[in-house]
Amino acid sequence: MTSKPQTILEQTFSIRPHLPAVLILLAFIGLGIIYSIATPPFEAGDESRHYAVVKYMADTTRLPIQDGGEAAHHWEHEGSQPPLYYALAALTTAWIETGSWDDVFWYNPHTSIGDPLRPDNKHITIHPPNESWSGHVLAVHLIRFMSILFASVTVAVCYLIALTLFQGNRWLATGAMAVTAFNPMFIFISSAVNNDNAVIMFVTLALWVMIGMGDAPHVTPPRTTNGRTRRKTHLGGASHLERGVTITSIVGLGVLIGLGALSKLYALGLLPLAGLWFIWLAYRDEKVNQGNWQNQAFLFDEYSPPSQPPPTRGRGAASPPLPPFGDVGGIEGGLISTVSWAILKKAIGWGLILGATVFVVAGWFYLRNAWVYNGDLLGLESMRKTADPRPTALSLAVLWAEFEGLRIAYWALFGGVNILVTNWIYRLLDFLSLLAFVGLVGFWIGDFRLAILDFRFWILDFRLVSPSRKFQTYGKVGHVHRPTFYLLLGWCLIMVAGFIVWNLTQPATQGRLFYPAISAISALMILGLTWLIDQVISTKQHLPELPTGVREKLYTSQEIKTAIIVICTTALFIFALSVPFIYIIHVYAKPNILTEADLPAEIQPLDYIYDDTMQLLGYHLPIDTIRPAEKLRLTLYWQLLKPTKQNYSQFIHVLGRQREKVAQRDTYPGGGHWPTSYLKAGDILADEYEITIPPHTEMTHAPTRLTILAGIYDYHETGRPGKPVVNQDGQPIEPIITSLKLIPWTWPKLPATNKEPINFLDQVTLLDYQLAPMSQTLTLVWQVQQPIANDYTIFIQAWPQEADGSVDPANSTMLTGFDGPPVNGDYPTSLWNAGEVIVDQHELDLDSLGDEPFTLLVGLYNPATGERLPAFDSQGVLNHYAVEIVGF
Repeated sequence: MTSKPQTILEQTFSIRPHLPAVLILLAFIGLGIIYSIATPPFEAGDESRHYAVVKYMADTTRLPIQDGGEAAHHWEHEGSQPPLYYALAALTTAWIETGSWDDVFWYNPHTSIGDPLRPDNKHITIHPPNESWSGHVLAVHLIRFMSILFASVTVAVCYLIALTLFQGNRWLATGAMAVTAFNPMFIFISSAVNNDNAVIMFVTLALWVMIGMGDAPHVTPPRTTNGRTRRKTHLGGASHLERGVTITSIVGLGVLIGLGALSKLYALGLLPLAGLWFIWLAYRDEKVNQGNWQNQAFLFDEYSPPSQPPPTRGRGAASPPLPPFGDVGGIEGGLISTVSWAILKKAIGWGLILGATVFVVAGWFYLRNAWVYNGDLLGLESMRKTADPRPTALSLAVLWAEFEGLRIAYWALFGGVNILVTNWIYRLLDFLSLLAFVGLVGFWIGDFRLAILDFRFWILDFRLVSPSRKFQTYGKVGHVHRPTFYLLLGWCLIMVAGFIVWNLTQPATQGRLFYPAISAISALMILGLTWLIDQVISTKQHLPELPTGVREKLYTSQEIKTAIIVICTTALFIFALSVPFIYIIHVYAKPNILTEADLPAEIQPLDYIYDDTMQLLGYHLPIDTIRPAEKLRLTLYWQLLKPTKQNYSQFIHVLGRQREKVAQRDTYPGGGHWPTSYLKAGDILADEYEITIPPHTEMTHAPTRLTILAGIYDYHETGRPGKPVVNQDGQPIEPIITSLKLIPWTWPKLPATNKEPINFLDQVTLLDYQLAPMSQTLTLVWQVQQPIANDYTIFIQAWPQEADGSVDPANSTMLTGFDGPPVNGDYPTSLWNAGEVIVDQHELDLDSLGDEPFTLLVGLYNPATGERLPAFDSQGVLNHYAVEIVGF
């Protein structure tokens, strides 16, 4: 008896166990548990909002409505999401007493969510010391384990999908599975309370069912029972397809899409894809029934060169061989039949059954939305009202700027979108992704050209073209199941289109939003990479000039691809395993409480007392000079004087010219981990602050003296005024901690002028001076020769001119004076260093001088002694130690 040919999916369950895939699945589950334990509750992006919906449904047994109130405050825009995931989570945790909303949610008001460059306040919520697994903490972890279960199904089905794409090649399918299973960000989301996990699972299962519908067909002879010929009945009439579209498969697909649509809106994107898929399946079914399908092989399956036929079973197995060539009806017999009404009617019938099934499963929820939200069927408008819309229209420039976050968030961006990994890892992943994309495009171009050529052969008369001529066009496409390839590619394109449409109004450029297509993306990445390997690696067939013994020792392309997949899988696993221990756990660890014995020797004492509750013992600032865009690192040593129920926030203000605030940092003590209500009297914290000086200060402030102030306030008090501060003598003070100098990266160029430089005792040179009467501004340009110990004051005196244009201070009266420190006191001379060029502007009031000619005398003096700094030009000492500037 002749054995019956099998499809790829049927072969999957008839070959020996897939040990590498099983090991990857087990490793993924273990990693998911590690990530779940390493990340405290509500520290995954939007996790607190998702859990708020779960808690509401568990507490009330009702669906949420976006109508304000305390619950809506916690779930925000997630309240209008489809309810299936939340309902399952609520059933899982309904027996747990989670307490009131205040018992569950204590949001960190100073969280750095969305700001991965800030080192502190990574946590979204406040966690008490020694947080136990009870109440809402236990509930969150149970839901996370449910999410890991859903994601495990996704990973397993990803392998099955890739196994079909690669025609049974288990190593390539394992590589695609590993790219999914060991993606750290996917593990992170899979171990979080997030409805994405449900929709990803249902969508991936739906894709698998669709692929099963399109698995390679083969002819099955009629069965004879009791002398009667029987054929297997399929939807649309009798068919001799052993596998394909059945009522069961369509209803099953509809159930999966419906369940996905009850989890998140993403699943509805499968409906247009299914419509196109049904048209192709109907066409294929028609061709098989006509016996002409072998002439349209470019629409059905992959090609393999006749000299190297793929095995029919086991590793690298391809679809069963095509039936013998049959008659072709030319243009009339082929082209016209491709758009026959029979095909369209069959596809429409399948689509109606699918749509009806989806409506039965999920339609009630969307009809409820239309009723509750005044016709908003999908609930998107209700979501947009609570989410942050784009302040301006999306442009290509903005989209490109957000592309960086899109890429890194696909692989590794943890916490509240604020925990990064080492930068070179992103660059390496970018490089591999680019290679995969280039390879995928190259594969598609080669396959598309082959399909077009096949189409031309079919139009002209396939019999006129020899098989050898046909296979010359094959190149290195490889053993890939074409229908699966185009189905996965189509789903990826639909996800991209939906992503762009949503981002036109809502900023959501996070790569994890593509995870409903992660099985397709991973499989296509492996396809692109392996296609490139086939193009660049020389195998025995490409080196006929080598001696036979040498050629036999060369590795084959398949062996090299297998080795690369093993290496990449191992590297991804090591990366995924290291992430919790290197990048996540320490972020949420509370800093140690110190005692006075632990204070370092380099501390600069202050002893400021704030609101009779907290004392600032001192500070440590390791630098005295900084530039724009650099980070200012300051350590303050705070001590709680007495227990308090008040949770004080700390502020650090950095003031520039004219005491303008150029940077600040606000936080709870301990980098946000230690609210003062958690501290005991006598506890000391060494709070480290990292504050970036804004780049714009290069033009607006530098050079200047930066003044640093520190204080405390009540975040919930109206206006948030700073609490009173006294020194150790009990006298009220301004809480100035210290100062440092801000210098530009590039000092001004030396002015091009015909004025003779004026030297002030070899310490500083006046290079140029310009008096602008219209703006009444005097601009002085100084160049420093050596550091200056004193803080000098600039004198600017207006004197009447004598008949010969000179001035005689001894025998005349000064008209007016404009004494003041350089740079309006913001950059005193004691901060000047050798080589600096300072542009110093002074505002003058010249209107009071009338039309009388005057001369300005400009120089430097020590305000403590009144002594002027001697000034020299090439002729010697200047009169009055001052330069004369003639007025108008």
